[in-house]
Amino acid sequence: MFSETEYLVAEHTSYIPDVSFLTKQRADTMDSDRLAQGAPDLAVEVVSSESAEYLERKVEDYLVNGSRGVWVLYPEQRVIRMYERTGSSRLLREIDSVEDPELLPGLRAPVARFFQGLSAKPQ
Repeated sequence: MFSETEYLVAEHTSYIPDVSFLTKQRADTMDSDRLAQGAPDLAVEVVSSESAEYLERKVEDYLVNGSRGVWVLYPEQRVIRMYERTGSSRLLREIDSVEDPELLPGLRAPVARFFQGLSAKPQ
């Protein structure tokens, strides 16, 4: 897992996901002094001030350029939208669990855990 790592996902497009994951094979070849080449295997974005259009473009760019998944966390709603490279997505609420057996085998974590430490859900 990496935080705030910049990825050159296309020729003139780079992004810095809030959290990213690379398989061991890809991480072993990454030069820590340079911009990471290609999209991360998993990009995690936490929604703050980006417009919906910009966020959608980022998700699409990640997936088209090699990401196996993109997770978008919405802190105010306390939900996670998980996008898959197939183009499908699913919305997970606090009572659900995050699982991605293909990319992160063995991971099972309650959605609520991703939002621990944040203030109470707005009414």
